Amino acid sequence: CDIAEPAAVRTLFEAAGARFGGLDAVHVNAADLQVIFEDSNAVDVDLAVFERTLAVGLRGHLLCMQAAIPRLLSRGGGAIVYTSSTASYGGEPERPCYAMAKAGVNALMRHVASRWGKQGIRANAVAPGLVLTPSNRKTMPEDFAKYALKGTRSTRLGAPEDIAAMVCTLLSGDGEWVNGQVIGEYTMEFRNSIAPTGVDIPERMVDFCLRVARDGWDAANGFPPGTSAHLATISLADGASA
Repeated sequence: CDIAEPAAVRTLFEAAGARFGGLDAVHVNAADLQVIFEDSNAVDVDLAVFERTLAVGLRGHLLCMQAAIPRLLSRGGGAIVYTSSTASYGGEPERPCYAMAKAGVNALMRHVASRWGKQGIRANAVAPGLVLTPSNRKTMPEDFAKYALKGTRSTRLGAPEDIAAMVCTLLSGDGEWVNGQVIGEYTMEFRNSIAPTGVDIPERMVDFCLRVARDGWDAANGFPPGTSAHLATISLADGASA
């Protein structure tokens, strides 16, 4: 589902409602990572990159809300979780379009929480740093992961299961008293445009980042083309579990 397309979003939510008998929870997890490495800076970025990034990363989230919120209200409320990013508040020297989109997601989330919270709708966001998926565990240089880990407060980098656990908590009754919040912390991310003074960046890290910049994130990680632009929607009917 390309959430930048209104008809596709309507079809998705209609199908989810028909399949599960209603909608009680939604996780919107979408970004077009095909263009992220063309997202250079505010002066040089192509407007087509800006427009596509916001079409998926912000406009698409609004389309999802227009489809989801009436369905949630019809069942007395429900929970929404958005995938944001540490880029939304990290102040990076690159990726301005991506950061603007994710900052907009945070604003949308807080609006939804404030506007419909008293009617039983909870809205929150998770803002992960670097997450080691199975695919990038295979392709990411070990030195890259070690370098990223040095900038965190943790003993390891994130895993998809960490994100899933937080999302499920926020969607469940355990998250009933959490509303209008961004869950996450800033973690150091490698940037081949700058580096902290005195840090020796391993050559394999540079090679990996150049390969991503040249071939795109999907190709560098062994994904089929277009995998990064996606939507994950969780729909739970009464008595169902995820």
